[in-house]
Amino acid sequence: MNRLKSCVAVGAALIALGLGSASTLASILIPPALTGHITSISGVSSVTIDGRLFVVRAGSAAVAQMAQLQVGQIVDVYLDGPATTSASEVVGINLHTGP
Repeated sequence: MNRLKSCVAVGAALIALGLGSASTLASILIPPALTGHITSISGVSSVTIDGRLFVVRAGSAAVAQMAQLQVGQIVDVYLDGPATTSASEVVGINLHTGP
């Protein structure tokens, strides 16, 4: 009987650790794909960062954020793919804070 209780206790501890790590992973901040100066803005459909044109994904948080941005500002850009491909779209864009 003690062995069964021990196994149940170990199992419960493993489940608790597993759930704890899932919530920890969910709270990890994703770094921006790139940081740079806004060189041009085309409404809410596209933005040029350091001379590179990026399309803003329709319906994303970036659409609402675009109204608050101006040419010359330094921003952090969040993409739905790698920054190295022109197929990646902007899903988030915020004013850069920090150094």
